Amino acid sequence: IGEDEENRAWDYLGRVREFVERRKKGLDEDTLAAVMDAIYTAEGSDWFWWYGADQNSGDDASFDLQFRLTLQRVYELMGEPVPAFLKVPVIPQTPVAPVAGASAVITPTIDGLVGEEEWQGGGYYTEEDGIIAQLWYGFDTENLYLRGDARQPWADTFASLSTGVSDETRIGFYLTRPGGGSENPFSRIGAEETLLGFGANTLLEVTVKGDAATATFYVVEDGNYSEAVADLPVGLFGSTLEVALPYADFGKPDAGDVFRLRAVVSEGEERDIQAVPGAGPAQLVVPDLGLTTPILTVVDPEKDDHGPGHYTYPLDTVFSARAYDLTEFAVAEDDNNLIFRFTFAGKLNNDWGAPNGMGIHALDVYIDAAEGGERKLLPGRNAALPVGSGWEFAIWAEGWTPGLYGPPTADSPKPVQIGDISTLNIVSDPGQNKITIRVAKKVFADSLGLSVEALDPASWRYLGVVMSQEGYPSSGVWRIRDVETTAKQWRLGGAPPNSNTHPRIVDVAYPADFPVSQEEALSGFTPRMVDASEFDALSPDDFAQLPMVTP
Repeated sequence: IGEDEENRAWDYLGRVREFVERRKKGLDEDTLAAVMDAIYTAEGSDWFWWYGADQNSGDDASFDLQFRLTLQRVYELMGEPVPAFLKVPVIPQTPVAPVAGASAVITPTIDGLVGEEEWQGGGYYTEEDGIIAQLWYGFDTENLYLRGDARQPWADTFASLSTGVSDETRIGFYLTRPGGGSENPFSRIGAEETLLGFGANTLLEVTVKGDAATATFYVVEDGNYSEAVADLPVGLFGSTLEVALPYADFGKPDAGDVFRLRAVVSEGEERDIQAVPGAGPAQLVVPDLGLTTPILTVVDPEKDDHGPGHYTYPLDTVFSARAYDLTEFAVAEDDNNLIFRFTFAGKLNNDWGAPNGMGIHALDVYIDAAEGGERKLLPGRNAALPVGSGWEFAIWAEGWTPGLYGPPTADSPKPVQIGDISTLNIVSDPGQNKITIRVAKKVFADSLGLSVEALDPASWRYLGVVMSQEGYPSSGVWRIRDVETTAKQWRLGGAPPNSNTHPRIVDVAYPADFPVSQEEALSGFTPRMVDASEFDALSPDDFAQLPMVTP
C-alpha cells in the first residue's frame, strides 16, 4: 500500500465490499457464498504486489483486468449493474511518445492556414487511418495550441459517417491541467463507452458544422463536464483545424510540466468515432517557454559514451545504441527553481515502468556552492573531485529512488538526504530524448542558511555525469550498474581485469575544449581489488578525478 495504483485498487475493493455489506441480508445462502468467494479472491495480496512501480510483471495490465473482473463478478452474481468505476483500469494507460516533441515556443495564427514555419517547434502525432491523420500541439507564453489535420475537409466529415444522424462533427481535446482537480476517465459524449486512458479534468471541444467552427472549454466538477468558457479562438480551413487555449482559462504551466491529451472525434452528440492517439494518451512535455535564465550549457561531444574510452553497453536490447550518449547538459533558473536538463543522442527506455520514466538512466549533478564540501562522489561512482573542489549538493536522479544529498557529517559517514523523494521533480521526455530535473531554490537556500534572494547559482560550479541504473547493485553501490571486463546481458564491458576501483560512469558533461578530456579524467585511477568494507576508508585521491565546470 502507499503508491497511487495500490491505493486506487484498495479503494475499488473497499467500495465493492461496502456495497456487499449493505445488501447481503437480501441474498440467499448460495449467492452470498459465491459473492464472498469473489470478495476473498480480490483480497489476495498478489494483486497489490503487481500494482505500483516497485514490481513489474511484464504484463501488469492483465492482472489489472483480472482484478476488476473479479470485482465485477460480485455485481453480476447479485443481479446488479456493474458500476462505471470498475471499467476504469487501476493502472493508467501508458502514454504514447510523439513522433516529435515540442521543442520551442510557437505562436501560430489561428486561422486554419498553416504557414511554412508556424508550427515548427511544435510536437505532433500521426495516425495511419481514421478521420484525423495528425494531431499537433505547441506552447507560447500565453496559450496552449492544438491542431487536428483530417484526411478530408472537416466540413465533409459528418457526411461520411455511417448513420448520418447529425450534421455536426465534434472534436474534443481532453486534457489534464496544472494543479489537477476533479477527473473523468470517460469522454463527454461516449460516456461510459469511451475510456480516455487517464483522468481528464478539462475538455476543449470544437463543433464543426459546414464551414463554421466554434470552441467551448469545459472543466470537470464532481466528475462531470461543466461548461466554463465559450467562443475561444478557433480556425478552420479545409482539412486543418486550429484552436488556442489561453492559460488564463487552462492554468499556466512551467517548463518540464507533463500533461495528458487525447482527441476524440464524435458524430454530434450521438457517438464517438475515433480517439487519437489510438494506442494511448498523448504525453505533452512543456518546453522552455523563455521564462528561464540560462546558467550553463555544455555541448558534449557525440559518441563518447564509453567512459574512460573503452566501455561498452550491456547486451540486452533495452540498452539501445547511444542511449547514454549525452549531447547536452544545461543548467537554468527561474524565480523559484533550479532546472537541470540532460539530452541524449539515443532513445530513453522505460520498459521497466519507472514512475518518472527513467528506466535505464542514473544521472548525478554535483554542485559546488560554497567553500569546503565533499570530494568523493556518491557511493559506487568510484570518482572524486580534485583538490580545491567540493560539493555541497548532489542530485541523484533515477527511476525509483531519486534524491538530493548533502555531504557526510560526523554523525553520518554517508551522504545525508535533504528532503524526500518529492524534493526532485523529474520529467522524462522520450520525444526529445531529454530528462529534466527541477529543484526548488528554497531547498538550497535553507540548507545554506540563506534567503532565496541571496542565492547566486550563476557563480556555482557544476558536474553532470551519466551512469546506467541498476536495481540489484553490488554491495555498497547506490543503484548503478557494474562494469566488467566483458559486456554481459546486464553488465557493461571494458573494465580492467582484477579491478573494482574503476569508475562506473559512462559519460561526463565536458565540452570538447575542456582542459581535461572525459577519457583522461576517468582514467585517473589505479586498477586494484578492494574489499567492499574498505571503500569508505579510501582517500578521494584513490579515485578518478573529475573537475567541475564553471558557468
